[in-house]
Amino acid sequence: MKKLIAVLVLILVFAAFPMQCLAAPGAGKAYTYDHNNEAMAVPDPYETEKVLNCGDYGIEGPADVIYKNGFVYVLGSGDASLAAVLDSNFNLSRKIVFTKNGEPYKTSEPRGMWVNDDGTLLIADRGKKLVFKTTSEGEVIKEYGKPDTGISGGDFLPLKVLSDRLGRIYILSEGEYRGMIRLDSEGEFQNFYGSKKVEITASVLLDTLWSNFTTDEQKERSKRHLPVEYSWITADDKGFIYTVSGSASAREDTLTKLNSSGNNVLAGSKRFGDYNLGNFMGTWYSTGFTSVCVDENGFITTLDKTWKRLFQYSEEGELLYIFGGEGSGKGTFGEAGTVAAAGDRIVVSDTLYNTLTVLKPTSFGSAVREGTSLFESGLFKESIEPWQKALSQCGNYEPAYIGIGKALHADKQYKEAMEYFKMGYSKEDYS
Repeated sequence: MKKLIAVLVLILVFAAFPMQCLAAPGAGKAYTYDHNNEAMAVPDPYETEKVLNCGDYGIEGPADVIYKNGFVYVLGSGDASLAAVLDSNFNLSRKIVFTKNGEPYKTSEPRGMWVNDDGTLLIADRGKKLVFKTTSEGEVIKEYGKPDTGISGGDFLPLKVLSDRLGRIYILSEGEYRGMIRLDSEGEFQNFYGSKKVEITASVLLDTLWSNFTTDEQKERSKRHLPVEYSWITADDKGFIYTVSGSASAREDTLTKLNSSGNNVLAGSKRFGDYNLGNFMGTWYSTGFTSVCVDENGFITTLDKTWKRLFQYSEEGELLYIFGGEGSGKGTFGEAGTVAAAGDRIVVSDTLYNTLTVLKPTSFGSAVREGTSLFESGLFKESIEPWQKALSQCGNYEPAYIGIGKALHADKQYKEAMEYFKMGYSKEDYS
């Protein structure tokens, strides 16, 4: 009987282990997912380079962080009415104090910032219900309120703003399910960009059928099926716009990469976020992306508000690893706000501790990034060495086996390629 009880205890412990690994916060708990969608530990891909106190720059509660032309811009929250500019070593270069007609320009609830190529700034101020543009010195030169035409109903609560190479302005407004508000270079409303579609489920079909037999008053009171709104937006140097959602009906919708037509080029079989957090201790947990950034090599990094973890994907949306977590130690966060890419480094703002954490790639992370970049650039043979370096530090890292296999296949070494595909559990490539 005692042996039976001991066996049952062991079964329960091992059954709970994957969830405990995922739920346990802290540095040194990086992982990815294997071919069975099971969590698999990997070496830390990033390590803490430094932790900066935003108070040293006059910032209390960083609202947004942007990297542009070798400088890091940190937007203050509340009525701070300023932004701090840091150099490549993260030392204070200068402060930008917002003014209008030479007088202080008081902000209300600035949430998002964008830096144009010419150094001008766009600030999304939720409290003032507008977006304002400033010179590189902070002088307000234009304000964009709710467009007079094209938008009906709802409030105008800007959370994030960016502009493209044609000078068009994209505004993410809280509660706006129709997509981003796109303005032309003069600030006139053009259209809604990148709107999501409602997933067709049995519930949606039933409600649609039932609506044919209800009165207008009943329809007004009935549940509305609306697309999930975005929680953050950014753009890369190639013109692609990236969005994340705090939740979505399908996991592939939590991260999108939109082309000029507003179509998601990452659409397909990819799933983003954690695969198997599920129900833990009676509570249902799911990934809730709250910020996204893209570095100069195309790597996409998203920030999860649920567990304060960072997810890094390749340019094609393939998961590389997950790291970070909730805590007060280095490499963990109390209340992670936004994530920015500064070269190959990552900067994460923490609104609870009023800090910026600068993370740099470890030897393992550098090897994975190099192998991925070379492979996606068509330099298959050159990618083998960094993949092998990654395997020397993590012998069960399946993407490295698959990368080497594809490189050998491109070199017509088919027998050797099949062995690596087998070790990487890539049934499609092996077949």
